[in-house]
Amino acid sequence: MIPLSNKETVRVPVDGVTYLVAVPTLLTRASYRREVAALGAVYHSDEKLLNVLRDGVRECVAGDQVGTLIEIINSYEIESKKVADLGDEANEAEKESLADLRNRMDEIEQFMTREYDPYNRMAADRGYWLSIAPIIAFRHFVKGWEGETDVQYKERGGQVCESLMDHLPPEHIDVVGWKSIMLMSPTGGQEKNSESQSQ
Repeated sequence: MIPLSNKETVRVPVDGVTYLVAVPTLLTRASYRREVAALGAVYHSDEKLLNVLRDGVRECVAGDQVGTLIEIINSYEIESKKVADLGDEANEAEKESLADLRNRMDEIEQFMTREYDPYNRMAADRGYWLSIAPIIAFRHFVKGWEGETDVQYKERGGQVCESLMDHLPPEHIDVVGWKSIMLMSPTGGQEKNSESQSQ
């Protein structure tokens, strides 16, 4: 359940430690996004990445294979949207079909990462965003923690002291950071796309 009051905090338990996450406000969301942007992190949408991937196929692949690879990319785009829209209602056949397409897409993406610099740069941009965004979100929105940890919470300028984060488990920062991001965008979308993470 997403809290409605901006004065509330969300308790996020991870391995015996409970983190207190402030519900983002308009101002704190803007501050978070500014810092992410200042670090040069850019999240390119699936649509943009797939369009550049198609361009790479047309430029780098032998003519008799272009059509086949474009068809795989198109099918993957359609099926991934379909499964995402269905959510828990997607059946096993649909999930298996998407998994098979995902495996074939992995091969295409690995090739394009080596051979087509525009795709390589965009994929690197998004990979950097996915790695840095939860860290910045953790610093911005965590307001304390309790439980099985010897690390004492301290803040500076309303944010978790960066030096403390070196003493916290990285997986805790990742889980809590993504939870914070989801609170900014409870319907999902660009802020956290599980398929994007797998890429």
